[in-house]
Amino acid sequence: MDNAITFGVYTDFMAANSVARLSIPADQVNYDVNLAEGSSDIKPVTESATDAGWFLYFIRTRHNTLYCGVTTNVIRRFREHNSGSVRAARALRGKAPLQLDFSWLLPSKSVALKVEYRAKRLSRPQKERLIAGDRALQQRLLHDVA
Repeated sequence: MDNAITFGVYTDFMAANSVARLSIPADQVNYDVNLAEGSSDIKPVTESATDAGWFLYFIRTRHNTLYCGVTTNVIRRFREHNSGSVRAARALRGKAPLQLDFSWLLPSKSVALKVEYRAKRLSRPQKERLIAGDRALQQRLLHDVA
């Protein structure tokens, strides 16, 4: 699947018990995933349904570079980045196709910003481990933040 978006969503910000990794065609990015244990239901959602909290996310460019950010709506923000409009991050303009590799639901804006600061200071191999689902690294990023 060349033109796909990969999501990695953690539903429990402390324990990270439920992990979902899937690829969705880029033209069908407006989908929600039921992350209940053992479930793989995918259903269409509205934009506002993704406004459940603050997310840390990683986007991979065609040059295999990683961009890290926070938002309340991952789908909307990814679309903004992918469009190349003035709302897109300058670091991502002209680097399409973009791939949403990772998103992590956090409990508040404050926690999201602190975790983003720590995530941006990680080495490239550590960022790749976080994207792959390294829970120990995730816990380290959350240590003394919440």
